[in-house]
Amino acid sequence: MQVQCPCCGGLVTLPDELAGRVGSCPACGRQIQLPALAGGAQRTDSEAGSGEMPRGGPDWERRNQLGWFGGLLGTVKGVLFDPVRTFGEMKLEGYGPALGYTAIFGGLGTSVAALWQLLFFDPRQLEAMPGYQPDVIGPIVAGIKAWLLAMVILGPLLAILSTFVVAAMVHLGLMIVGGARQPFEATFRAVAYGSSTAGLFRVLPACGGVVAIVWIVVLWIIGAARVHNVPYGKAALGALLLPVGLTLFCCCGGVLLMFLAAGLGSMG
Repeated sequence: MQVQCPCCGGLVTLPDELAGRVGSCPACGRQIQLPALAGGAQRTDSEAGSGEMPRGGPDWERRNQLGWFGGLLGTVKGVLFDPVRTFGEMKLEGYGPALGYTAIFGGLGTSVAALWQLLFFDPRQLEAMPGYQPDVIGPIVAGIKAWLLAMVILGPLLAILSTFVVAAMVHLGLMIVGGARQPFEATFRAVAYGSSTAGLFRVLPACGGVVAIVWIVVLWIIGAARVHNVPYGKAALGALLLPVGLTLFCCCGGVLLMFLAAGLGSMG
């Protein structure tokens, strides 16, 4: 069965069992009504089986049709303002496009955020740390600045590595709660497009980082729910189980180490 999309005019070839359904055009992503079978007959759900409209997109992966700017703008708009549809129609396979998007836009957010921290870093902030010692503050400040400069330069690489780590934690969390119905590749794509797009808020000084973190978490949950076709509650539990748990563990461990260092310093 061939159908012409009324939005972009593209000719789409689809299996007959999808007749009569509503799906999305693989070329432009818009929803289209598929015609019924010839003779007015329309297959029932039981006859159609489990066939679904082929997934396509996001727009970044249709750059050949939409152009680079159109693909970028469409992906940013779709992920930020219509994530339910975007992740629901997103293809479940393909590391390459997601890696490229992460390197460019995730790397941009990482590099600019590190640059802001480097430019506005004030060594006097370290004076509030327990066990503060003025004679050793110089090497600490130099180390912090060197790390921030490395983040500015290696932003794309760090963005890719962090996305793989986060996607692994999200996917493992989904497996623990019984919500991983697709392979890791699908989870990686959802995390990559969600984190890289929302991470662009980090280019804004001051509140940009907070907005990015909140929206990234929201997109993790929506992406997991739509990609794995699970309830939002289970998606939230699986997506946040390990990231939040490890964050709390590290924070508590860091605070404990600071107080131990302060205690040892006072004893000395």
